[in-house]
Amino acid sequence: MTSEYTNSDSRYFVPPSPYDEALAKIPGLTWLPWVGKNYANLPQGRRVLIVAESHYTNEQDPAKAPLSITDTEQNPAYTRAVVLESLVLEEWSARTLSTMHQLFYSPSDRPGFWGDLCFCNIVQRLMWYREGNPERPSWEDFWKGWEVFLEVVEVLQPDHVLFIGVEAANHFNNVMIHLKKDHTPVEFPEKIGSAYALTARVALGDRRLPIHFIK
Repeated sequence: MTSEYTNSDSRYFVPPSPYDEALAKIPGLTWLPWVGKNYANLPQGRRVLIVAESHYTNEQDPAKAPLSITDTEQNPAYTRAVVLESLVLEEWSARTLSTMHQLFYSPSDRPGFWGDLCFCNIVQRLMWYREGNPERPSWEDFWKGWEVFLEVVEVLQPDHVLFIGVEAANHFNNVMIHLKKDHTPVEFPEKIGSAYALTARVALGDRRLPIHFIK
């Protein structure tokens, strides 16, 4: 597929972002967030960070899974490759990734849509997708993820954060209290379908960053 994200050798290429040097210094950040090429130039109020839960390996062989996990965790561009291949170029999909575009009314201009957004996962450890018994993040994974998240938003300075999934919200209040971080606790303003859409806020400089969680 011909794309602005394809280089002269026809291999997918995700250009570095102006935030990469600062992001690379964040302890515990395994994968660099996807940063759309237009994000840094968006006007105030338009910057959005989307946060999903975790990456998974599809390796089913117990003997091979550890190596697959290690290789993926040593590739800082992995999240960017997932966004490019699945969400921009539509080469493959997974349930969460496919339903994400339904949530956003299936944007027809995917490169333009993702060119304005940032994307990362809250869990910075690769999960093992074992058939019939997929691994789930622990409370420690979410706790560490929130600590990393606070560093990431200091760098990216989003105006809004949207979590795809609500489980991370279960740990938000305790982490912020432990870290003595100025915040507005999680609230349950509205029920959508079978789950509540949750909201919270956290201090980011002289403003309070709104965070929304949807299932």
